[in-house]
Amino acid sequence: MAKHLKIGLGSAIIGFLALAIVIIRGAMASKEDSGYVWDGVWLPVPIDVCMSFEPTIKEFTKRADHIVIGTVKETGTYDNSSPLYLVSVKKEVKGQLDEPLIHVTSNDPLHKGETYFLFLESSESPFIDYVNYRVTNLSWVNPVKDGVFLSGPFKDIRVNRLAKDIQSLPEAKFKNERTKVIDHVDSVQEMIGISDAVIMIKPLDYSMDNGVIRLFTFKILEKFKDDQRLLNAQSIILANTVEPGKKYLLFLKLLGDPDAVPSLQLAARHGSVIAEEDQANWEKVLGKLNAQK
Repeated sequence: MAKHLKIGLGSAIIGFLALAIVIIRGAMASKEDSGYVWDGVWLPVPIDVCMSFEPTIKEFTKRADHIVIGTVKETGTYDNSSPLYLVSVKKEVKGQLDEPLIHVTSNDPLHKGETYFLFLESSESPFIDYVNYRVTNLSWVNPVKDGVFLSGPFKDIRVNRLAKDIQSLPEAKFKNERTKVIDHVDSVQEMIGISDAVIMIKPLDYSMDNGVIRLFTFKILEKFKDDQRLLNAQSIILANTVEPGKKYLLFLKLLGDPDAVPSLQLAARHGSVIAEEDQANWEKVLGKLNAQK
């Protein structure tokens, strides 16, 4: 019994020493690789859902398309379910916005009337008339008041000092490549020009409907502008006003790796889907497409 106890204690001591070595090595490593140093004070950065990954301020800054200080003006819902916030931007730390009011989604709740320091990723959809700015899943929401962080790893630090520090990073000038959505074009000819493929389809069935969009399987009835990648496409997202069994003309962009199954996206926010039921427009567009053959 005593022998087993000694072995157990010995194993525990060895394990403890191994852990201590790991901790010491971690402490000796550059703190910039695993967190953030502020005026010589080490600020631990919270770990995301993936517990083996510790993002840094540099990574936050590089990942974000925009970093802003803004106040929540209104709250609502996105795709009829997710919280959506209308944020008035007071200061831009990274990026250049086209509007002072932006639509923001966040996994963590934001509160009307409160001000936050936000790391944002932008995304556009053919089905929504505004750019959506999502709080990056690598970061956290940072409430501020009177120019000071109220909570989180920057608690009690002055907001302007952190903003200035971030703006000095090379990552603050890094621009991510995001897919832009064209709102509309002025003619069928222009629509053909911006499209990778133009097809007539019959939607067969849909497996998802969130109140805004549906995920359809479909049958191609005719091709007016072809792309070989269409052979691998099996489904497409369309507005929930599209009905199975009816005919539609689609102007499409094919996104993703050329060697993989493409993601089909409408070429423009408006005018990319023509329903046969819209008889006058259908005949007009179909006539111009046939003339292009």
